Amino acid sequence: MKEKGKDNSRLPRWLNMLQPVISGSYTGDNLDYVLRDSYMCGVAVGPVDLSRLIHYTIITDKGFTIHKTGLPALQMFLNTRMYLYSNVYFHRTTRAIDIHLRDIFGDTMKMLFPKDPRTCMDRYRTLTDWSLLEEVRGWTRASQKARRRLGHEWGRILNRDIKWKMAYSTTLKEKGQERGMAFPSHEQFAQQIAKELPKELRGLEFRVDMAPLDPRPDPKDRRGNPLYVYDPGTNQVSTEPLEEFLDLLPTRLIQFRVYSHDHTHDAALSQAAATVLNKTPSSLESNY
Repeated sequence: MKEKGKDNSRLPRWLNMLQPVISGSYTGDNLDYVLRDSYMCGVAVGPVDLSRLIHYTIITDKGFTIHKTGLPALQMFLNTRMYLYSNVYFHRTTRAIDIHLRDIFGDTMKMLFPKDPRTCMDRYRTLTDWSLLEEVRGWTRASQKARRRLGHEWGRILNRDIKWKMAYSTTLKEKGQERGMAFPSHEQFAQQIAKELPKELRGLEFRVDMAPLDPRPDPKDRRGNPLYVYDPGTNQVSTEPLEEFLDLLPTRLIQFRVYSHDHTHDAALSQAAATVLNKTPSSLESNY
């Protein structure tokens, strides 16, 4: 994988050519996990013609290249991958747990390593997901109040007692925005939504979550791994056919959700979020 600021010209030419197999629009990894995870999660995905996609992937003088005939197979795969992200990796419950983790993980690490971890690297190197979960599992019986509080929060996560409940959900499209342009942050949206709430709910605790979905390969890949297309009609290898192909794929999307501790104020939060996003109440999506 090409690293920013690193001179890859000293690497063997074949290694530079094959970098997109590890980091690119479709890689050995995501060609595997899309079908594997959908099967294991019981999610029905659309047709994915992996044999055709692999067959029409070639190496030309310019690098990693797909034959123009293989673009429909790439389209099917990218749409399937986006569907999996929408319905599994970015599922509302998964994102709710992520919000909960963000609230407590920093304090947890300070509790585990009150000093600079570089002063106790032997212990820091043994920290794993497993050891962390086993450590915090016993904090509910700790004598220290702060540790007990964190232990209680971790207990909710481990017992799947979901703290945050989804109040509102919609999908945002970055219409008219170039790839890479800044999009308002979830903190900015939260501030605007809070202003739109009724006065009696101005102190209501809620969270805004934004999960980006971008299925499109970048014809101007800044990492130096663009996807080239071979056009048999012109016998040319370039990124131009890819730019035309992008019109067949969804634009960059953001799954926008608002969470609160319960469903008591879903209507007010939905109305406020819809106002901020210039949506009408009738267009609000179902929470279930």
